[in-house]
Amino acid sequence: MNTMLRTLPLVRHSIELEINKLKDSNNPEYWGSEENISNENEIFNFVLTYEIVNQEWFDGKLKHTNVELLSELGIKLKQIDESFAN
Repeated sequence: MNTMLRTLPLVRHSIELEINKLKDSNNPEYWGSEENISNENEIFNFVLTYEIVNQEWFDGKLKHTNVELLSELGIKLKQIDESFAN
């Protein structure tokens, strides 16, 4: 749990960066690039490893865009961060 809490701000920041890169109209080739896939896999591995979400959660989001999915993960991580800050 301590490792997760220490890493949480970094993962939240990674999500924000990834969303910005995906929304960047100056770089339309980013989506699906090796960098994009690698970054998203790191984020997904984190949330699965620490059981923040499970595979069923992901399965329920199949029609979401990458940005929508990452945004929802960001909200979940923010909620966790705030609950431990109090």
